[in-house]
Amino acid sequence: MQIFQTISVFVIAVVAILWLFRKSIFPKKFNSSSCGDGDCGCH
Repeated sequence: MQIFQTISVFVIAVVAILWLFRKSIFPKKFNSSSCGDGDCGCH
């Protein structure tokens, strides 16, 4: 039972770290359809 708790804590910690750094790890792709001609300075 203790190994299950240890693995659970480790997985939750990794997910939390990835959630905090998600913008730098997975940058949002530029969507030109939501920004008009692409030169509006929205990104």
